[in-house]
Amino acid sequence: MNPFYRLIFFYVKRFPFPRRGLKYFIALMKCTGTFRRRYQKKLSGNFLLNVTPFEHMQRQLFWYGYYERPVEMAIKKMLRPGSVFIDIGANIGYFSIMAARQCSSCTVVAFEPVKELFEEMKANILLNDIPNIIPLDYAAGDKEEERTIFLSGSENRGMSSLQKPENYMGKTQQVKVVSIDEWFSRSGLKKVDLIKIDVEGNEPAVLKGMESVIKKFRPVLIMEVNPETLLLFKWTVRDIDLLVREMGYESKLLTNKGAAKNVDLAGIRMQVNVLLTPP
Repeated sequence: MNPFYRLIFFYVKRFPFPRRGLKYFIALMKCTGTFRRRYQKKLSGNFLLNVTPFEHMQRQLFWYGYYERPVEMAIKKMLRPGSVFIDIGANIGYFSIMAARQCSSCTVVAFEPVKELFEEMKANILLNDIPNIIPLDYAAGDKEEERTIFLSGSENRGMSSLQKPENYMGKTQQVKVVSIDEWFSRSGLKKVDLIKIDVEGNEPAVLKGMESVIKKFRPVLIMEVNPETLLLFKWTVRDIDLLVREMGYESKLLTNKGAAKNVDLAGIRMQVNVLLTPP
């Protein structure tokens, strides 16, 4: 076994990296053949994740120990004992495992349709011996159907989408799409308190597919809004704005300082994460 790999594996599992130096360390890993290898990263919250610095999201976790800190902060703040949290677009399970570890009495439902990411998420759940996560390999939408998912390049598999992403690698998979309303009616769950939505542009369809859940339970929503990926589905930020207004929800921009200020969804021009709450 590569001695440099053994050294990195030992360190990453136990200690954090300094704030600076990522690009130099990556260059060193490329030279030593350890850049595409997998490591068990110790994260705040007392859990481990299998990560590779080769992949976009996992590189942030590998070096900094977190990903999208404003989303993480919002999830932690909103969870209460016994909460039901639905993570739509769970990737390798970072936010799901973080939530389940923080709140052992909570139920976390993690939707991830990309087969490789779903299997990695299950491995991470097993690695941490977490019983309160329900992993599901479905995509969410506005109705139940079979669809083709277009796989993005291995450097950022989280961009895989029901429409061809800009880094489409030429491969596809068949996936089952469910509406949250239809799924919930069969789930056996009694409520929903918090939902995170990150589906690479199909957020309006997901919102349309959970109208009954939103009306009945008024869950808090944490959602990515990206004008560019919305256009892949022929949606715009105005569609998001209209749906949120129809829901009667308030919109706030998530920042490193929390939900800092109200945001005009129809005026968003770049990728952001927003907090949607009932008044």
